[in-house]
Amino acid sequence: MAASRSEERDQNQPVVLVTGCSEGGIGHAMARAFAAAGCAVVATARSRGSMRGLDGDPRFLLLELDVRSDESARAAVADALREHGRIDVLVNNAGVHLVAPLAEVPMESFHQVFDTNVYGRI
Repeated sequence: MAASRSEERDQNQPVVLVTGCSEGGIGHAMARAFAAAGCAVVATARSRGSMRGLDGDPRFLLLELDVRSDESARAAVADALREHGRIDVLVNNAGVHLVAPLAEVPMESFHQVFDTNVYGRI
């Protein structure tokens, strides 16, 4: 049976979970900075494929997480705990925005922004 990441890493190494780690964003840069500082990083985004540049690097555990979903949040936390045994730091960074004339934005789009940026879970 393969060893979990918690068995392979230094137990004094902080474990950081960062939401919103899509390539090109603030979360992606924060994940890299935490890893460079010696942390084990659980990087999350709605799509694993959006975290290009972090994949293949053993310092990162990449997980899909939609902060609008309780089920998704529970699953991501469970996976992080299974792999690392704990979470020491949580960075709630996930966020979305709208770029359109206000009069043309449907109300559902505003709900999606608030569900992510204001009510997003963990």
